Order: sequence, then structure tokens, then C-alpha cells
Amino acid sequence: MKKETPEPPATSTLMDVGSGVFEVITSSGAVYVIDLDRSTITRHSSRARPQALLRRDSETVRLIAVRECTVGKSLNVIIDLGLSGVAFTSRVSTDVLMIMPLSDKSGPTNG
Repeated sequence: MKKETPEPPATSTLMDVGSGVFEVITSSGAVYVIDLDRSTITRHSSRARPQALLRRDSETVRLIAVRECTVGKSLNVIIDLGLSGVAFTSRVSTDVLMIMPLSDKSGPTNG
């Protein structure tokens, strides 16, 4: 019989975290995979709200800074979309509902 590996416990903020890979779920249903080790972020839009698509959804882009990522607050990140002449883009989400450490880098658990 295969032994189940328990999922790591949820965390309430990434503001004091320097490494790891995390799945961040927002109240709009969007799921962000934040890889602090590789400085990347991937947004997966909500299937329930297809009208909420953003540029580069489901594409991994360079994460410059995490300005806020705490349960109950809006996710606020600075990213590089690789656009000519654009140094960075600020992305602010709806409130964060959950932050879960990922044991692998395969992507969101519900998407």
C-alpha cells in the first residue's frame, strides 16, 4: 500500500518568506503559482470567470517583487511581461483566500 505524503500546511503570508513555491488562490478564483526560488509567477484565470483574462495568463513571467501577499489582502506583485520599452508591470489581484506551499512545481492543484 502506497503511503500518502501529507500536504504542507497553508501559510498566511509570503511577506517573510524567501524561498519556495506557492499556490495563491484569490477571491476571483484566479490561481497564482509563485516560485520564489526562480523568481517567476504564473497566473491561471478562473474557469468560472473567463471574462477576467489578463495578458500572459497561463504563461510564466519574471517576478521582480512581491509587494503584498497575505491572506485577506490583495495580492500585489511587480512583474516583467517582456514587453519592449516597458520596465515592469504592477499586478494587483482580488483578496488572497489561501496560500499553499507546493511540494512540486507542476502547477495549480485545481486548474
